[in-house]
Amino acid sequence: MNNNLFSAPFSVPVDDVPGNMQMTVIDMQCNGGLKEKYVYVGLFGSYSKYTDMNSFPAVHSHAMKMVSLFGSAYFCEQHFQG
Repeated sequence: MNNNLFSAPFSVPVDDVPGNMQMTVIDMQCNGGLKEKYVYVGLFGSYSKYTDMNSFPAVHSHAMKMVSLFGSAYFCEQHFQG
């Protein structure tokens, strides 16, 4: 699965996303309010607060898998960059 879905959900080409998630990604990318929140709160904040299991179950599930694999490394990078 394309990791860009996790790291850049609003700019990943829909064709690069598995077929069962394409409509969900289109819905997310067309949601201006959600995109604005993503820019404001960042990657983890967006997934934990605004991309929930009820609204975007497949994307949320994928994000939680990615966080469990790479979350601590990503968090450390973000913490020490800022």
